[in-house]
Amino acid sequence: GVDYAALDYIKAVDIIMHKAAANDSFGVSALAVHGLMEAYNNKALNTLINKIDLVVPDGQPIKWALNYFFNTQLSDRVYGPTLTWKVLETANEKGLAIYLYGSTEITLDLLMNEIKKITASVGSTSQRI
Repeated sequence: GVDYAALDYIKAVDIIMHKAAANDSFGVSALAVHGLMEAYNNKALNTLINKIDLVVPDGQPIKWALNYFFNTQLSDRVYGPTLTWKVLETANEKGLAIYLYGSTEITLDLLMNEIKKITASVGSTSQRI
């Protein structure tokens, strides 16, 4: 199996912000059903996934399984894009800089520009990227 963290957005963001404020290296993955099945079928991948510091339940079926088998009583999944937005919002509120990591400079530039556009549209006064 995959070692999912049975938590909500608030707790996930709290953990990520705590690690960021402490300058601790910390890996997070929002893993849905496809990732779980691939980990089940590939032992090497399963080992790698379970080395990630925080694996959140990204997908309703994962949430349902955690609730059914482990009685976690989660009210919602922790969808990766929404978690990212909540982390960006909280980092902005706390004045924490973020580091964007990606496959190419073009991809990173596109992502940074989208974050700045969204941040500007919601009236944020600070943009630390």
